[in-house]
Amino acid sequence: MSKRVLKALILTLLICVFSLCALASCVSSEKQVSSIQIVQGSFKESYNLDEGLNLTNAKILVTYLDGTSENVSVTQGMVSGFDTSKTTTGATLTITYREVSVNFIYKVANAVSIDTSFRYQFEVTDGGASSLDVAVKAINASKVEGGVYAMRFTVSTTGGIALSDFKVINDKFSMEYYQSSVSSVVFVVYSIDGYEPVVDNSTIITLKATKPSVLGTLNVQNASISDGEQDFVVPAITYTYGG
Repeated sequence: MSKRVLKALILTLLICVFSLCALASCVSSEKQVSSIQIVQGSFKESYNLDEGLNLTNAKILVTYLDGTSENVSVTQGMVSGFDTSKTTTGATLTITYREVSVNFIYKVANAVSIDTSFRYQFEVTDGGASSLDVAVKAINASKVEGGVYAMRFTVSTTGGIALSDFKVINDKFSMEYYQSSVSSVVFVVYSIDGYEPVVDNSTIITLKATKPSVLGTLNVQNASISDGEQDFVVPAITYTYGG
């Protein structure tokens, strides 16, 4: 082996050793965490149904093994278990910092108690000069443990919007409805054989709605679902058009 090659190998080894030492120094310089705790009053304690996580003021007090401590701002990636899809006075989220965790209890409020993640949703498209094509969709049906086999809801409107031309989309489901006025219809949609559950993000029914001359709304109210054994209340929704 030539001296030039030998010198190159030695230089390479020295660089590797230096890099490893530098890496070890960086790792060891990161202080080990002894414990973490919530900074009192910094976390949002009450949320509305389906409200997103708010960490605007959220902080934890981090205590290290060397006895020092500091306040650390909480980021989205440090939080797990947050869920506002159901009303509760004792929901728990977990904050994890450098593999050390602490829990925080919060509540989720709504005008009525909600025990399901299922949601109704409007999908509205332009149907022409004077009409709208409206689809009522099922969201989070798979999160209902027993499946969703029947749905009941009222579609109502404001702003002079008239409803017509009601159709059920899935041929495994049947629909009954009662129209008390052009602006209010009660729908009951159910599995024909009782074995076909609702599919996530599927369209339940479609209908036609006239375009309002001023601001108008489409609403789903008095909404519920059934898994065949138990009924669940579903939150109302509103879609605003015009204005």
